[in-house]
Amino acid sequence: MGETKEALKHMDKDLSFKDSNAIPDKSVGYVYLVNDLKIMIGNDNNLFKPNDPVTRAEMAVLLDRAEGKFDLPDTDNRKNSTVFVSADVDDNEITVKVKGVTVTYDVIEDTHVYKNGSFETIEDLVKGDVLQLTLNNDKDVIFIEVIKESEEDEDEKEEEIAVSFRTVSDSSLPKVLKDEISDMKSKESYAAFEYDNYIYLVAAMGKQNTGGYSIAIEKVYKVEDGDEYIVKAVVGTKKPSSGSNVTQAITYPYSVVKFKSFDDIEEVVFLDKDDDELDNVDIEELDKAPEETKVSFAEVDYDDLSAILKDQVDYLKLNENFKAYEYDNIIYLIATMGKKNSDSYKISIEDVYKVENRDKYTIKAVVDTTVPSSSRSGDTVYPYSIIRLRNFDGIDGVRFVDEDNNKLSETKIVELDEVVTVEGIISTINSGSKTIKVKKANGTAVTLKIPSSADITVNDDDDASFSDFEVGMKAKVEIVGDIVTEIIAEDDETEVIGTLTGISISTLKKITLKVDKTTKTYTVDSDVKVIIDGKTERVEDLRVDDELTLKFANGLLVEIEKE
Repeated sequence: MGETKEALKHMDKDLSFKDSNAIPDKSVGYVYLVNDLKIMIGNDNNLFKPNDPVTRAEMAVLLDRAEGKFDLPDTDNRKNSTVFVSADVDDNEITVKVKGVTVTYDVIEDTHVYKNGSFETIEDLVKGDVLQLTLNNDKDVIFIEVIKESEEDEDEKEEEIAVSFRTVSDSSLPKVLKDEISDMKSKESYAAFEYDNYIYLVAAMGKQNTGGYSIAIEKVYKVEDGDEYIVKAVVGTKKPSSGSNVTQAITYPYSVVKFKSFDDIEEVVFLDKDDDELDNVDIEELDKAPEETKVSFAEVDYDDLSAILKDQVDYLKLNENFKAYEYDNIIYLIATMGKKNSDSYKISIEDVYKVENRDKYTIKAVVDTTVPSSSRSGDTVYPYSIIRLRNFDGIDGVRFVDEDNNKLSETKIVELDEVVTVEGIISTINSGSKTIKVKKANGTAVTLKIPSSADITVNDDDDASFSDFEVGMKAKVEIVGDIVTEIIAEDDETEVIGTLTGISISTLKKITLKVDKTTKTYTVDSDVKVIIDGKTERVEDLRVDDELTLKFANGLLVEIEKE
């Protein structure tokens, strides 16, 4: 009807239908307008029934009401015998050839494509399909019909040339390729590398919670594309069936194959067994090792640290950690071993390099550890190492490695000048681990460990401790880096006003209140204070129809008052 822009203006309208909550958010403006135009007005019970099919009778009424409000597209707005070239699904565009001229049209979102007696999407069109396009007055495509399917000439079919390859086991992988796979195998990903005159193709399935999953590159072939070649790799996957006896451990299935490199490879395309594209990638050369430049640094004594960095070290040293912080334009690298039972355990950051990665740099810190040959018990120690270096532009992250260049950890640099605040209600308290769970207003919850160094205030008491927290309290928590530095908690006090409609005096005392139009029942514990006309009384002294004010602290009933 040409009213799309008008409908979009009314997306925030409140609809009057009783079942308006069943109308999708993205449809609100359209429903509002079609109702405002008296085309669809709901039934006698003021229901719109958005999920019901439209009957033939309803459609006849709808069309009758709509008569005169719009014109059907005429034949002037139909483009016949256009040949499909390509489609851009993200931008809702379709490119066709009309009498040999290439033309691109905008396509209305979710436009139907009628093909082979059924409705499809523009993703199902094939290059060479002959189409009839129906356009609206803005020359946007609103309907597509495939008049004739593409008839690819046998001479024009791609010639697939098999490429001889072999599967590479993990133990046979070059070290530089192991590092690449280690970075990519945690999620579904595909890559191609050139190393030592071989092309390595990698297909990773991502993190799986059990065994029984597998992935394999089963076929490799090349297709000529002008003066270049496209390499295509067919990937097969297997998943365990329901009830299968599988290893209960996290796995990261991946497959690597290699073949002799050849000239003029344009790209590598990974396909599934149905010939659907999984990914297309360029080949990354690994022959040239990244350029590493030594960076000067200085060891830092704990006593010379600022208070904010001491807090970080005090917390990190309790467990094995590798962290990087930026404070006052200085980068601090911290490596810790955790709790040990002998002072023979040692850890130190021996060397620091900056590794060029295109226009960015990765800081590489080489960590040396000493572990005693015997586990003789002694004094409890928490070995750690702290170094500092001058900050510089273009740092993308920090990688900690052992002396054999095996990755220990990879992390971003945390700015300690920035304070992160978490606010919400304390929903869980774990005294053993000294953690609390805070539920935020958006419904998400975050678990926070409260170190002994944190400043704790509870109900304006600055000398409060962890034991003063209660479930239901409102909390405001400040976090610097990974450490909770301050937490302010206070009772969450609320009131409910209503009319007493019933009292139950038994093992548990309960009262029932009518609050607005709803009825609610509350348990009255023995420590709940009951005040009637300014005097402390018993629950039994309350009467039906009394107007009561119920006061709650942290979700618990603490006082009942009758004025």
